[in-house]
Amino acid sequence: MYDLSVVTDALRRILIEALQASPLTGFSVGVSGQHPQQPPTGNDCDLNLFLFHIAENRFLKNSFWNQASLTDRPAGGGRHQPVSYEPLCLDLRFLVSAQSQGSYVQEQQVMSVALRALHDNATIRLTAPTATGQAVSEMTVGMEAPSWDELSRLWQALGGPLRMTAQYRVSVALLTPDRQAEPQPPVTGWQLVADPADPSAPRLDGTSRRVTYSTQDGSSREFDRTPATAGPGQLVTLHGRGLAEDDAVYLVTPQDDGSETETELDAAWKVPHPASPPAGAGVAPFLLRPPAACPPPGRYGLRVGRQGARDGRTPAVPLLIAPWLDPAGGPLVEPAGGLYALRALNVPAGAEVLLGRTVLERVGSAPAPGQWQLDGAALTLRAPAGLAQGRHPVRLRAAGVEADPGLWAVQP
Repeated sequence: MYDLSVVTDALRRILIEALQASPLTGFSVGVSGQHPQQPPTGNDCDLNLFLFHIAENRFLKNSFWNQASLTDRPAGGGRHQPVSYEPLCLDLRFLVSAQSQGSYVQEQQVMSVALRALHDNATIRLTAPTATGQAVSEMTVGMEAPSWDELSRLWQALGGPLRMTAQYRVSVALLTPDRQAEPQPPVTGWQLVADPADPSAPRLDGTSRRVTYSTQDGSSREFDRTPATAGPGQLVTLHGRGLAEDDAVYLVTPQDDGSETETELDAAWKVPHPASPPAGAGVAPFLLRPPAACPPPGRYGLRVGRQGARDGRTPAVPLLIAPWLDPAGGPLVEPAGGLYALRALNVPAGAEVLLGRTVLERVGSAPAPGQWQLDGAALTLRAPAGLAQGRHPVRLRAAGVEADPGLWAVQP
């Protein structure tokens, strides 16, 4: 789900239906999800269901990635798998209290109905939108018993007089990301090497790239992308054994009919490795850097070949070519006359620009609200009408491959 208020609304519906059906409540009752300090609604009695605390569920935190199997690095090795595709597993704590203007009987009758209703609905099922469509979530509802000291400090912080109170925990609420991990193409072939005929032949195992970007508060973040996703000017590391500087590297382009074309990369792609890794280090002694005139965004392959090697060329490993969004001038981009000016490369006809989750329309002239234009490398856009104030991530993607993060449009 994207919205925690869906959980509050579901609990409110349970309480409202229970109060309407109960013979105890022959008076008007309002059920609110607002802060307990809010004034009464004008009903005889008010029942308050307030979400006052959110915490990560420690039993499910980061349980969706198997880091060692994905990166071949132990979890404590100092490099961590990004968690942007993980659901955020949350425990929600609600405060249930009643307030009547002149009758403690009404307060206690309303609380009696509410406690019974929540006890009878110890498990709730919600249908909420996600990035891949509607999804059903199941959560447990249970009463908790905080200490007197915890309750007194809580009500003191709320700034209201102490009321008859019950505390409930709802878990586990899964906040899903707006974009899921993309499915990889199916396996088309296997190669098993138990005793290679030519031990000196090069072996290519995969690609990776260290992504470094600035967050909206200016701090630096980094993570590894495996297989590598790279745009113009971004460095790619080749992993394998027996790789040499003069090895030929070929870019493999899949075709619609299942075949593939192979293009040898010229010297403009190859960059000497700054660390000069020794033989047997598991990485190539050179890096790959797509030039400005690189292939359009999409899924490609890489293979290595060496003249005279009996085993010929290595099997292809994945490489994703991405559009490039210039982070210069960021991470916050201010509008000039309502127009945001950016710089981008390798942007094909079918590319998309988004502000957060809002897809903008591409035009060939000066952009109106909700539109963007590309003139050479100059990308200009206008925020859609009604966009909320704040900072919205600028995203650029093409052929299912997204450029690195690092720019936020400031909406005044």
